[in-house]
Amino acid sequence: MSYSYFLFWDAKITDPMEEIYVALQESKLMQKNASIEKADSTIAIRFPKYEFTFSLISENWVLIESQDIADTFAKDRKDFSLIESSRERIEFFGGDDWNMDYFNESLLILETVSAKIPFVIFDANNCTFWE
Repeated sequence: MSYSYFLFWDAKITDPMEEIYVALQESKLMQKNASIEKADSTIAIRFPKYEFTFSLISENWVLIESQDIADTFAKDRKDFSLIESSRERIEFFGGDDWNMDYFNESLLILETVSAKIPFVIFDANNCTFWE
């Protein structure tokens, strides 16, 4: 199993990567032996034997994929237009974790971020939205 989520946000949030970084710095992750590093368009969360990454994606094809995700999976959602018109997204991912050793950490990270920032979170592996 690997982890793959897409985060969409309202245009009122001007620097979502900085807001994620601040939320993570203030979280309990540091107590879990994790380090958090921010580069230009990525944030790495490193545990002794595993790594998660937030990456800002702003390629031209993001809009096309956003429209496809909205049309296929979000037709009845109140945030349909927000998803459909997204020209950028943040991808949260982690590599293979066959024993799900870091599953709880993935949930803690996403819950920490979504508690501070009103993201729409799409689980790309299961094609479902977080509610």
